[in-house]
Amino acid sequence: MTEVAVKDLTQYPGNARRGDVPLIAESLKANGQYRPIVVQKSTGYVLAGNHTLQAAASLGWKQIDVHYVDVDDETARRIVLADNRTGDKGGYDVADLLALLEELPDLEGTGYTDADLADLVAAADAVGDGDDDNEPAPPSAVISYNLIFDDEDQQETWFEFLKWLKRTYSDKDTIADRLTEYLEATAGDRA
Repeated sequence: MTEVAVKDLTQYPGNARRGDVPLIAESLKANGQYRPIVVQKSTGYVLAGNHTLQAAASLGWKQIDVHYVDVDDETARRIVLADNRTGDKGGYDVADLLALLEELPDLEGTGYTDADLADLVAAADAVGDGDDDNEPAPPSAVISYNLIFDDEDQQETWFEFLKWLKRTYSDKDTIADRLTEYLEATAGDRA
């Protein structure tokens, strides 16, 4: 790892990812830089950490930790794409995430807000944790999807819908069963 002047680094041209630079800056302020950005040795382009670089610059940082990789341009492009996509494909175990968040005295530097925490609690309640004798734990998923919301209102609407599904289709074991029954029941409405 090498410490490099922020002004000497170049963002990857055409990086399609749009990051939350203020949120990353909040994390940098609270936690420091806990992993280096990845830079292509031959071009100086940032392959992973473009938004971390922007956040560091917004905080007035003069230096940033860098890990250089000696790769050709095609491999560099693959690294940029893979770094962005692998993050998209990840998911969370909500119970473990809640446990991590609830163990902290505050949420500073985590990227989570009190509203996020409340939404996670509501989502966990809507899905159920399997501790209730009347509600079995959901089985391991074979297929999973990540929902990306444009704003907090959409997210809140989704969580309210999940709560409604739980109340309305309470005889179903999983949220997937409830959602499937709802979709089957309303298929004619969508035609």
